[in-house]
Amino acid sequence: MRRAINAFQAAASSRKKIDEESVFRVIGKAKPQDINELLSLCLDNKFIEARNKLRIMLIEYGISGQDILKQLHSEIFQIEIPEKSGIEIVESLGEVDFRLAQGADEEVQLSALLARISSATKEK
Repeated sequence: MRRAINAFQAAASSRKKIDEESVFRVIGKAKPQDINELLSLCLDNKFIEARNKLRIMLIEYGISGQDILKQLHSEIFQIEIPEKSGIEIVESLGEVDFRLAQGADEEVQLSALLARISSATKEK
């Protein structure tokens, strides 16, 4: 409860109106719709559009690569894809998580992940 109150107070201090956008900006997480759109673009083999969406999330919204990765991990289990593709994607998530923890560039690693997601579902 304390976290929610702190988030609302921070959102109120940054804008006059507290809305979904201001709360998500304060807590540093992507909106679920943004994550879903990112995944949908990958699954539809629209890599360039997915990468552009990723750049907006990283640069304009200021969301960390680790947070995007965590949200992708949660969302991947909510979509219907072949089991083999799901396994490949989750393995890729683990590899990218390790590389990010080692200090690799977020944009490069997450872009590579989006490419792997696109190719994992394209081949099936």
